[in-house]
Order: sequence, then C-alpha cells, then structure tokens
Amino acid sequence: MSRPCQCGGSNEFCSWCGGTGLVEEISESISSGKPPAATKIDHDLIARLRREDDWLKAHQEKLQLIRAERDAWAYSHAGLHRRADGGDRTAQFDLAYALTHRPHRTLEDSTQAAYWYQRSARLGHGAAQTNLGVLFAQGRGVDLDNEKALFWWLIAEAGGHTVASKYARSMESKISPSRVRLIRQEVSKWRPSRGRTDSNKLRGGRRF
Repeated sequence: MSRPCQCGGSNEFCSWCGGTGLVEEISESISSGKPPAATKIDHDLIARLRREDDWLKAHQEKLQLIRAERDAWAYSHAGLHRRADGGDRTAQFDLAYALTHRPHRTLEDSTQAAYWYQRSARLGHGAAQTNLGVLFAQGRGVDLDNEKALFWWLIAEAGGHTVASKYARSMESKISPSRVRLIRQEVSKWRPSRGRTDSNKLRGGRRF
C-alpha cells in the first residue's frame, strides 16, 4: 500500500519516493502517512551538496579565467620585459608600474614591481625613485622601512620631483632628526649606477 510522501513529489532527489510522491508502508512511521524526519535531513544535505558543487564549478571556472588573463598579460608585456632586462631604465619603470596594475595582482607581482623599481631608481629614473619610496613606506613588495622611503624621496626631490618633496617632508616628521641628518648625508654621496643593474648588485650590502 502506498501513501503520500512528505516531499509531495517535488524533490527528484528524495531518498524515500525518488520524486514519485508516493512511499510504501515499510515502517510504522510511514504507515501514519508521514515519513521519518530523516527524509528532510536528506533533502537538506542533497541541496547543500548541490550548492557546493555549483560553487566549486564556478570557482574552477573563475580560476581558469584568471590564469588566462594573467597569461595574456605576460604575453603582451614580453617585449617590455626584454627591454627592462636589457637595462633600459624607462622600460624597467614601465614594467614595474604595469606589475602594480596587473589583473588579479599577487604578492609575487608586488615583489617583482619593487625589484624593477629598484633597478630603474638606481639608474636615476626619478619617477621610479618616488614610487620605490612609496613601496617602502607601505611595505608592499619590500619590508616596511621609513628610512629607505625617505632616502629615495630625497633622491627624487634632488632630481626635481615635487611629489617626492611633499612625501619627504611628511616622512621627516616621523624620523628622529639625527637619523634624518644621516640619511641626507647618504643622499649627498649617492650617484646613479652606470649601465645595467642586476639582481646581484641590488642584493649587496648597501644600506639604501
């Protein structure tokens, strides 16, 4: 003998009736016309699993899109990367700037941006010096270091960059006067590198 299922035949995943809307009298609880509470639990579990499966599929599709966009970005900037690696300070700056605006930017992108800003800054590129100071002040791609930020802003200021001058005045108020004097001494002795600056030189023992 069959009786109506609690799901009313509206759930194709019902573990009692399979979506037919009818269940057989196989227990005392069912003979009363009301399947055990486990039926509803099964419904909730199945619905949750379906939601999780949909989320997983959507997440995988999003990851594939992100990889495709990042690969396309890398391909379109391959020429710029070659020029930057060859020692072109403008290309180094442009590549660093592009990395800070890369689609779905990662921590590695920020680290690479800091690297290229440093190479360009050491070759005397004023905008790179200013932006490098910003990275040090914010701790993006490099360790947070207010003194290094001030150093590069003072270098850029000496080259005529007014934005760096404003940043430097603000940072000087956060550093002790004795340290500011020391940094200014280092700035007075600084000279831009000549030719290619490679990673080994950047990892040397220089304070700034």
